[in-house]
Amino acid sequence: MIIDNPKLEHIAGLRQLWKQAFGDSDEYLDLFFETGFSCDRCFCICLEDRPVAAVYTFDCRWQEKNVAYLYALAVEEQHRGRGLSRLLLTDVHGKLQSAGYAGAVLEPASDWLAQYYATMGYRPCGGRQQITACAGGKAEPVQELGVLGYEQNRKALLPDGGVEQTGAVTRLLQRYAALYGGEDFVAAVSRQAPEVLEYLGDRAKLPGLLKALHMEQAQVRLPGPEPTAMYLDFAGNREVPTYFGLPMD
Repeated sequence: MIIDNPKLEHIAGLRQLWKQAFGDSDEYLDLFFETGFSCDRCFCICLEDRPVAAVYTFDCRWQEKNVAYLYALAVEEQHRGRGLSRLLLTDVHGKLQSAGYAGAVLEPASDWLAQYYATMGYRPCGGRQQITACAGGKAEPVQELGVLGYEQNRKALLPDGGVEQTGAVTRLLQRYAALYGGEDFVAAVSRQAPEVLEYLGDRAKLPGLLKALHMEQAQVRLPGPEPTAMYLDFAGNREVPTYFGLPMD
């Protein structure tokens, strides 16, 4: 049993493991492995040179410290119940800490998983809410932004204690969302559905943004009071991020 970064020849096995665990389409997997994947940001357990467990990481910043977003933890069905996910996460935590990361953040997909991650020291964090918003009033001046423009404007509008997400996360986001900015707001708007995947800034300008984009109504994700993520501080500090806004879902 080997725990390490995968090699390029393992990608086919990683895709198969992902499809078994999450059921995502080949189209999404093409998108992820072309844009969001890097061998040095993936860790896996291999048996006979075949990935049977894997997790992916993305670099973030919180309180001027490097933290890692852990995503898509999966264990092959026939190997579940053997403690491989805990073994993998424990190893990854150690590797990240040795590399200078202050902690790790993830989004549990169920209450059971939240309870499981809590046994490893993860604590709830990152409040977010979803509302239904309608267009109204005067259309707000808005422009489509590139990845760097969105990252810069987003950083300025993050709630205090929010997690800064850049690089592979926003490059992948741009593949399925249009990134917009205006005076005192930014928004990532889905290209497939009437949904704003993230809105930061002046809430009063949200109806005008929707009007400018010719969207009569949309589901909108905003910072909110209910924790949606979990955070593990490698030094044992109890403070956690207040907002984690760009999950890979």
